[in-house]
Amino acid sequence: MSARRQSGSRALFLELVLDLVIFAICATVCLQVFAAARLASENSAAYSTLGIEAQSLAEDFAATGGDVTALAQHFGAQRNGSTLTLYYDRDCQPVSQASAVYTLTCAIDASQPVRTAEIVLERGDTRILELSCAKFVQQGRAQ
Repeated sequence: MSARRQSGSRALFLELVLDLVIFAICATVCLQVFAAARLASENSAAYSTLGIEAQSLAEDFAATGGDVTALAQHFGAQRNGSTLTLYYDRDCQPVSQASAVYTLTCAIDASQPVRTAEIVLERGDTRILELSCAKFVQQGRAQ
């Protein structure tokens, strides 16, 4: 009878160990899923915020008739010819190029009566958003 009791307790012990292993595996998978969901949520919030910033840049482009100087002053952008560049950290706060996570670039072509702007939001080498806008300018005045 002692052998039966010992055999039953071994089986119970093995069952408990197996249950704990299965629980640990499930917990690990759940933590990875939750971590991925949180990262996706943070990225989505940043993309939304910076998408609004890109849209604001496009609207200001239309309002100023594509005036590069006015846009650079309004947004505090770095200017290189007719290209404006803004840098943001992971919290969507303006930063220097060295600590930037996101880059918002506005390339303006003012060589014709229809001025165009290509606005691009990037994270590293990945393009997140592209906007194109145009403004007809006649005799130095925006229409």
